[in-house]
Amino acid sequence: MKKILASLLTFSALSTGAYAECSAGACSDVTVDFILVLTSGTISVGTSGTETGLTCTASGGKYLAIPADAAGKAAMYSALLTAQTTNKKLSVRLNDTTDACQIAYVMSKS
Repeated sequence: MKKILASLLTFSALSTGAYAECSAGACSDVTVDFILVLTSGTISVGTSGTETGLTCTASGGKYLAIPADAAGKAAMYSALLTAQTTNKKLSVRLNDTTDACQIAYVMSKS
């Protein structure tokens, strides 16, 4: 619980900027530019942020991923599609226990 709270507080601090940015383990205030659903079930996501600033390795240098077996995958996919369709900004927190940039959760912005 403490780790989740610390992540949320860190994520909130990163989300206060007025521009799209990716650094450490999050991208904040980004729009969804690209969604690719692979036959393996993995979902690749491109954002308006600069993924090269992340501490994880983005696929192709610019794509975040939701693994096929990720908990909450359907809900995250729905949030990403909604954000892309409405051109709403969101923030993306990445799983800090993997080398690949795997999405842990998304937060819709108003």
